[in-house]
Formats: sequence, C-alpha cells, structure tokens
Amino acid sequence: CAWAQDSHPAWLNASLTGGVQWDGNLFGYRNETPAGQPDVTNRSSLVLSAQGQLACDFAKLFELGEAVKEFSLGYSGGGYWYVDAASEDYASHAVPFVLKAGGEKWDLSVAQHFLFVDGSREAPVYDPAAVNAFGLVFPRERRQQFQDRGQVRINYRAGDFFLRPAAQWRYTDMRTLMRPQTGYQNFVDRSDVNGGLDTGYFVDENFNLFAGYRYGYQYHQSIPWVGRNATNHYHRALFGAQIGDKEWSLSVQAGPTFHEYTGKRLAGQGKHLTRLYAEIAAQFK
Repeated sequence: CAWAQDSHPAWLNASLTGGVQWDGNLFGYRNETPAGQPDVTNRSSLVLSAQGQLACDFAKLFELGEAVKEFSLGYSGGGYWYVDAASEDYASHAVPFVLKAGGEKWDLSVAQHFLFVDGSREAPVYDPAAVNAFGLVFPRERRQQFQDRGQVRINYRAGDFFLRPAAQWRYTDMRTLMRPQTGYQNFVDRSDVNGGLDTGYFVDENFNLFAGYRYGYQYHQSIPWVGRNATNHYHRALFGAQIGDKEWSLSVQAGPTFHEYTGKRLAGQGKHLTRLYAEIAAQFK
C-alpha cells in the first residue's frame, strides 16, 4: 500500500512486501550426507516470504536544521517459510540507525545496525572432508543469532587537506547449540572492532587520496572441548583513493595488516601473521 504523493509525509517511509522464490541448494552442499543425519545434499525448496519496513527521519519530522542531514531510526522484519525444509524457517528483526550531520568544514556520519535472527538452534552435519566455508554461509545466516554492526566517521577539512577519525565494529553472537560430533558445524561467536585516523588530500572536489592507520581487535570464541581460537590484535596501514559524484562513486583502500595471536591460538598458527588487507566499494545511482 502507498500514500498519494501529495499526502505522503517526507519523514516517514513504510512498506509491506511478499515473495515467492525457489532455492536449488539450501545448504550449499552437494556431497554425500553422513549416514543417519538429516539430508543436506542438494536440498531444494519453494520459499515463501513476507517483509515489513518502517523508518522515520527525525531530522525532517522536527525540522532540526541544515546541519542535521539525517537522523533516522527504523525497523524491518520478515518471515521466511521453506515449504520442503521446515528446519530452515526463520524470522528476522532489524533496527537500523543513521545520523548524518555537517557544516562547511566538517561532517559526521554514524551508522548502527542491530539484527536478530529467530531461527533453528540446530546446525547442519556435513562430511568433514567435503564441507565448504562458502557453502556454510547459507545455513549459518538462517540460524538463531544476534548481530551488531556500526561505524563512526568524522571528516574535518582545511583547504585541500582533510583529517578523518574513524571507528567501526562488527559482532556476531551465534545462539546455536555446540556438540562434539564429527561433521557437526559448531558456529562460534566473532567480533572485530578497530579505530584510527586517515589524512588525505583533495586533488579536486570529486577525487581525493589518503593514508591511514587502524588498531584493532578480533575476538574468536573457543569451542569448549578444543580450547583454541583465532583471537588477535592487529595494526593496519591503509592507502586509498575516493572518486565520484552524486551519481556514482568508487572507493579503494589497501595495505598491510599485522596480526598478533594469543597463547591459545589454533594449531599450526604462528604468533605473528602479516597479510594484505583490501576493501573496494562502488556505487551508481
């Protein structure tokens, strides 16, 4: 349903949608299912879904002025029903928050996204020699869990140069049961939080170059009967570029990341690890 254009409040966005789709491989797996376990090999199903969304921009509702570009809070929820695989039914509840403000020389961006997935607490069982980390994404995202993702950025410009303090975080709390069973997928809790500073130069209004540094911490839950994990602290050097306008944009940043693991690190993992970190984002309207 929708309001007529002349009566629709600019500060409110609401929608209700439904869908029908077909999933040809629910578990991302095509090898033989271990004997005596629920079938996960090439499982397919018709999927019925319904989603609702409600978002309010308080900057427009209360006319907070030009400095506050957006101050929105919303809710989106959905139900997903798998006709031929009832174990995969789940509901999702998300609460997004966005704050954007700024002036002539500065701007602030805050984004926060909470997500609760009300799904099964039983994880699938695979042949441990054939399980694929990419295929596991599909059933894992349908399991019961809580996620929290967010970031804060402040840009300050002085002439053609700018400073940008930044912090971001991501936390996943898996609510699935753990079992010491061969092939059973014990999904563990994970988190990643980092913060630092970028400094850059505007080549022109639509193109800038920057260099930065991040200090971060990654948490990785131990499986109780193993007692090992991949928890670590890291230092990251970044070099990047941003180009684009209101219709399109491209952002690239990359650099070495230096990780230091704890005394409970996984078997075969050295205490120090250096890798290349890269992040690329593109947008076109």
